[in-house]
Amino acid sequence: MMPKEFEYVKYYGRGPHENYPDIKQSAIVGIYDMAIKDMYVPYIMPQEYGNRCDVRWAFLYNIYGIGLCIKGVPTFNFSAREYTDDVLTKAKHTYELTKADGIVVNVDFKIGGIGSQSCGPGPLEKYLIKDDKFEFCFYMIPVDSNSLDVEKLL
Repeated sequence: MMPKEFEYVKYYGRGPHENYPDIKQSAIVGIYDMAIKDMYVPYIMPQEYGNRCDVRWAFLYNIYGIGLCIKGVPTFNFSAREYTDDVLTKAKHTYELTKADGIVVNVDFKIGGIGSQSCGPGPLEKYLIKDDKFEFCFYMIPVDSNSLDVEKLL
């Protein structure tokens, strides 16, 4: 959880829309800059949303350009949102959502595919998370983008 003032994100990964391992082909690798609120996906029944795959770095920042940069070794899955997992799980309708006191940030080595379970089958076997051993490394770097070019940092 980050303070709610860090309401913007710039990242180098797949986008600009949400994407998951089994539905990322339409998401082009690039640098995207947006407000965290614009990562919201208004599903009819609230649920987890907004993942970005193959992220090299993500910079969460405030209106002054001060923030936190997360760098993957080499890549990671990333999401940032205004709602906690608990609120998303309990709500049955979007009007029941209440914003968190901060920005919920997820950094994941792997994330499972989503399939089409709401109207079809679940994810294919190759997109399921296995109970394999792995090592995952990422860095968190405080940054003031007014005095430093984030892309050159990484």
